Amino acid sequence: MANYRCSNGHTWTGKSSLSKSFNPGELLCPKQGCGLPNEGMKSNGNGSSSLRAVESPVLAEAHSRFTQLVTEWPCFFADTVNRELRRPDHQCWPRRHRDPHHLIPASWIKQHFGDLPDVDLADILYASIIGVPLCRRAHEAVEARTDFIYWHELDPELVEWCKRIEAKYPDRQSILERLKLESPVRKAAA
Repeated sequence: MANYRCSNGHTWTGKSSLSKSFNPGELLCPKQGCGLPNEGMKSNGNGSSSLRAVESPVLAEAHSRFTQLVTEWPCFFADTVNRELRRPDHQCWPRRHRDPHHLIPASWIKQHFGDLPDVDLADILYASIIGVPLCRRAHEAVEARTDFIYWHELDPELVEWCKRIEAKYPDRQSILERLKLESPVRKAAA
């Protein structure tokens, strides 16, 4: 378990980000109308909390850049530019907050590429091409696999990026196959 705190001073307890059952939505303040992200407080095991860096400076900088680049766009499910590809009845919650969602799970990337030097790992783990902005509601639905970002909704450049990663690291698990698992082909309506 971990203790979290938002910049409004609200505190809450949730699963640790190291837990296999961790949901990124747990990093957002659950207080009605708040929804701000956790400031970085983490349980230290003795009942109190302390600030703790969990990434190297290289990874932390790449993570911050990834978050900034990905979340500057509207929620993927509510995007009005390509509305026909999105969810026409989606209502974002919270309205002003977006999470940077990894189309290829960060945990999978860390598992299969985590032995790379931090600079090389950051180039894969925090490449903005693998991120989409999602409101908390959409993010939780995608993480719970009750909704999906479908294959036809992906940027074709993402597929090319996956192929370049596979060519650079041919001895690794297929990042493109993992993307296909995460973003299935949408079944036609009967």
